[in-house]
Amino acid sequence: MSAIIVDQCHFTRLALLTTLLEMSQPSQDVLAVKTLADLHDNMALVQPQVVFINEACFCRQPESATRLRQMIAAAPQVQFVIFIDREPLHYREFVAIGPNIVLLPKTARPHTLRPFLALACPEHAVAPPAAPLSLSASEHRVLAMWMAGQPTPAISARLNIHRKTVSLYKGNIKRKVGSQSKQVIHHVARLVEQLTNGIPIQPR
Repeated sequence: MSAIIVDQCHFTRLALLTTLLEMSQPSQDVLAVKTLADLHDNMALVQPQVVFINEACFCRQPESATRLRQMIAAAPQVQFVIFIDREPLHYREFVAIGPNIVLLPKTARPHTLRPFLALACPEHAVAPPAAPLSLSASEHRVLAMWMAGQPTPAISARLNIHRKTVSLYKGNIKRKVGSQSKQVIHHVARLVEQLTNGIPIQPR
C-alpha cells in the first residue's frame, strides 16, 4: 500500500511514518511532504492509496481548501484521512464525512488507523468502515440554525416544532458526529462544507 503524509510538523510526519512502518508498510511506499503543492506534484507519481493530511495545511486558506477538494474529487479511489489539529476539540475515534474522506484526531492511537487502511488494503481489515455522515432533512435545518447561533426556543418557533423535538434532533446530530460539544459539531460541519457538497440529506 502506498501512502502520502502531508504535515508541516516534522515530528508528526515522523510519528506517522513510524506507525506505518510498524504495521509492515515498506518505507519506500510512504512519502512525507509539507504542503498541498507537494501533494499535488506527487499524486500521479506515487499513486497513493491513502493520503494523511493535517487540516492546518488547508483550513485557514479558502483557495487551499478548494484545491484539496478538487484533488479529492479527482481521486475517488484514494482514501483521504484528515487529521484534526485542534487540541481543545475532543472527537471520537473517527468521523467519516464522505465516501473517501475521514476525520481523525491528531492524537489518535495507532490502532485506530487500521479501519482506514482496510479501505485501501483488505488484508488490514479489522472492522467494516463507517458509513459517511448524513442527516435527515429536519436535522439539517436544525443544524443550520443551531450553527447560526439560534437558541432552542427560536428554532422551535421558526420551524413550528416543540422544543423537545428540537432537543431530540440536536441529540441525533451529536450522536452522528460523535461529540457532545457544539464547538466540535461546528468544526466538523465547516470541514464538510470545505471538502464536499455539504452533509447529505438522508432519503425518506
